[in-house]
Amino acid sequence: MIKETIITVDIGASKVHFAVVEGNNLIEYSEIPQVGLVNIGLDNQKLLEIISGGVKKIISILTKQKETVSAISIGSPGSLDSATGIIQNPPNLKGVINFPIVDELKKLFDVLVFLLNDADAAALGEGWLGAGQGFKDIVYITLSSGVGSGIIKDGKLQNKRELGHEQFVVRDEQRTCSCGESNHAEAFLGTNGLAETSAQIMGTKFSDMKTEDRYKISIEMRKGASNGDEKWLALEDKYSEHLGIFLNEVITNNRPQIIILGGGIIQENTRLLNKTKQHLKKFSETEEVPIVLAKLKNPVNLGVAKYALEQLKRN
Repeated sequence: MIKETIITVDIGASKVHFAVVEGNNLIEYSEIPQVGLVNIGLDNQKLLEIISGGVKKIISILTKQKETVSAISIGSPGSLDSATGIIQNPPNLKGVINFPIVDELKKLFDVLVFLLNDADAAALGEGWLGAGQGFKDIVYITLSSGVGSGIIKDGKLQNKRELGHEQFVVRDEQRTCSCGESNHAEAFLGTNGLAETSAQIMGTKFSDMKTEDRYKISIEMRKGASNGDEKWLALEDKYSEHLGIFLNEVITNNRPQIIILGGGIIQENTRLLNKTKQHLKKFSETEEVPIVLAKLKNPVNLGVAKYALEQLKRN
């Protein structure tokens, strides 16, 4: 049986990660590092240069190995249209607007190109080879720059909803989301949401924080809470309370068999997971649903590969 060779691209809000997937094996190349996206003046052309540059290097390596590329498959955050291959106007990729990435890469490389929301991709990846194996009804939530979600019902991807951009109730507080709406989950649970809560607890100004410092808060919270620091413990408690409120609404509205949590804020943080479960019990009136951490290191890369394989079968 011939294995398809898929070049995968995970566009995050802070970096781009390249990998090749053959069968169910993910291959990374040390000579093609992650590319940072923070403070580089990002726009459509700049993003195309970054992605095409990485893809070019991978194709060069594969050509030397006498391997043929079956497709390029991309995961990107926020609003996009998989059918037309356009990244529309993602709040966490400022400067990228109505970018026809699929057509641009097809012109450059003359190969099939696919595009999928990154959280949908992560849901597919975890369902295929990660924590969601054996489940047909999965909700995957990524807690990172934004709050992305992927929903699988009866084994099929439902790519119509962004749970991070649905309203939820936090008592006595109003926040504006990156999309401009009020009290979306992302306004409390994404990188900026965590930073804003941190500023309240630490007595600092959120507006004075540099972007790169906001990304460090989840790591500092983990270290500080583990060391018993009172303010970091308070931040951990408040964030996990917000997350518990959100997950209660997710369970009530979607009835999943399992919820998988990924993304840099909660990745490998069993302490934060357990604290969240404690808060959830206070709010939940439904049967207990397993809530677990993502297992895969690169669920988006594997997920877009899975998506590409499904599309190739149809062609």
